[in-house]
Amino acid sequence: MILIKNKINDIYSNPSSNLFKAIYLIKKYQKIIQLSIFITFIVLPITYIIKNHLEINNLLEKIEIQNKKLEYQKTSYKSLFNKGKSEKTDYNLTTINNTIKKIAQKHQLNIDSLNWNLEQGKSIELKIVGNSHLLFSFINEINKTNYLKYNLLTLTKSTQNKKIELNAILVVVTNKE
Repeated sequence: MILIKNKINDIYSNPSSNLFKAIYLIKKYQKIIQLSIFITFIVLPITYIIKNHLEINNLLEKIEIQNKKLEYQKTSYKSLFNKGKSEKTDYNLTTINNTIKKIAQKHQLNIDSLNWNLEQGKSIELKIVGNSHLLFSFINEINKTNYLKYNLLTLTKSTQNKKIELNAILVVVTNKE
């Protein structure tokens, strides 16, 4: 304690020293120095914290909006995917074969051949021999299906008695009209 008191007395006894001038300036501008320290160590960090808080809130709002958009896109994708999946089930090979066979059985016709051509789109080569009235009813009902269309249709006289031979190429339509 005595050592510090002696140093302070030395400083005040020698007013031309740099240390005395520094202490004098600190005393003279004490309020300005306190204000600058307050601004530097208190106000600036608080404003920085507030700015960061506002930016974080803004980013959280943007993330929430993006999450809502993503959720909407997920649900719309799922609905479109399920819709496409349900449409594709109408066009699978087994369903189409069963549909053609049911229509033929309904009109009391026997299918001689039913061949698929999958190389250039889905097409079916169909050969049926039967009564003309029954064949025309069969043709009309196939026309009513929304996923089968005739590409080629030929009717010729069969070697069997009073029968007509139907040779047709059916195309599977991918878009429902």
